[in-house]
Amino acid sequence: MDDAPHPSDRLLFVPVTVESCRAGLVSNKALSRVIDADVPPAWPPLSLDRDTVSEFMVLLHSPERRGLSAFYWLKKPEKCDETPVLVGSGGFIFLPDGGCELGYSVVPPFLNQGFATEAVRALLAWIFSDDTLGEVTARTFPDNPGSIRVLVKNGFHPPDPGEQNGIITYRITREDLPRVQFPFISP
Repeated sequence: MDDAPHPSDRLLFVPVTVESCRAGLVSNKALSRVIDADVPPAWPPLSLDRDTVSEFMVLLHSPERRGLSAFYWLKKPEKCDETPVLVGSGGFIFLPDGGCELGYSVVPPFLNQGFATEAVRALLAWIFSDDTLGEVTARTFPDNPGSIRVLVKNGFHPPDPGEQNGIITYRITREDLPRVQFPFISP
């Protein structure tokens, strides 16, 4: 398994590290230096508060580094003299029971432009290159149609009707991948 997903048509994937987490807690300018990308003023998304970033740092310290595999999503520059731009982040938390949960967020100015769909597709191709993994879950709120749309476009199964209270869990298995097309992945 490679260290990071292969670049997609529009995105590069830079691993989240303890150093980048610490930099992000200091300032966007500090994070920009560490990941070598422009960080928009709207960063971080609301879901990446200080407590969440601190928990990521704990997971990154896990002995096998399998507590968290997360990535910054950088929009590729359109011209040679431009710098990549941070548009979102996401990855996987590996649960003690052997499960794997996907989480992601997009910076507000880049919502509804297909970046999450493209990134999740690349992340799924990457994570399922691990032959030992059979299923990935993702949780969202029923009133978050954007997130639900991203999951469904990427082949996740909706929850059973009885599971629609509060947070809902979507699933995708290795067997689902053949029916999911991966047009965003660059060789």
